[in-house]
Amino acid sequence: MRKLLVSLFLLGSFGTVSFAMNPNKVEYDTPVTLQGTIQKENGYPMLLLTKPISTVLGTDSDGTYSPVERAQKIQIVWTKEKLPLGCVEVKGQLFGAHTAHHKTDVLIELESYKKCK
Repeated sequence: MRKLLVSLFLLGSFGTVSFAMNPNKVEYDTPVTLQGTIQKENGYPMLLLTKPISTVLGTDSDGTYSPVERAQKIQIVWTKEKLPLGCVEVKGQLFGAHTAHHKTDVLIELESYKKCK
């Protein structure tokens, strides 16, 4: 029982980092890990999630982005090598659409990815 309580305390002390893949709710501008399928749509890479997520404003939010319910398609922002199509696990931070080049309400600024096992 003591190990369980210590583990819960330690997990709670990490703040708002989302460790679970495809959590239900994610704060904008917070590190997150998501799993889904990458496909191209009109030349833009998209991450299609198996289960929708909702975005919420963080405590330090300036109100630039609006919360989104049930986002299942997320545009990927990535300027490095070509992304593989198919199942991937991605790490990055979510943000809201704010230009005409943003094709979905929620986007992810990708930090890294790896193919699904």
